[in-house]
Amino acid sequence: MGSRSILLVALLLGIAGCGGRQSAGADIVRYTGRIVVSGAEGMTETTVSVEGRAPVGITGPLLREIRSLAGAILMVEGVPAAQAMGAAVDVRRYDVIEVNGERPYVGIMTRTGEDHAIRRDDGTTIALEAVPAALGAATGAKVWVTGRLRDGRVQVQSFGIIRPPSG
Repeated sequence: MGSRSILLVALLLGIAGCGGRQSAGADIVRYTGRIVVSGAEGMTETTVSVEGRAPVGITGPLLREIRSLAGAILMVEGVPAAQAMGAAVDVRRYDVIEVNGERPYVGIMTRTGEDHAIRRDDGTTIALEAVPAALGAATGAKVWVTGRLRDGRVQVQSFGIIRPPSG
């Protein structure tokens, strides 16, 4: 086997080895920090700013949702991912820890008659009151809401759309 063949085999094995880190059996990693979207339009990068280390790039099918949470503090969980510069994580799930200094309620916006609520991942619902028109019109969207919980209902003070109703 010539030196070119050996080099080609080594390169192929190296590429296969990189792909193995992203497989279902890969180690799960978790990072908690502020989500930062930076760069010029069309060339943006989304990272989680983790204290004591370089920013960690975000990849994967949840990237769009995470990008909508720029400025919030999230816990992201996934598998290590290949990225041109620095560490990255292919996010499989995330938890919104803080938005504007408060712990938000996160879920799917629902409506029954005149009543609005958020259906959380665990199946429970949180009733909402003082719902702004833009939030009330977002039935089916994944949203975050902050506000005071009183008598089992959240008085909406602020909100954001994480994922539009269509997907």
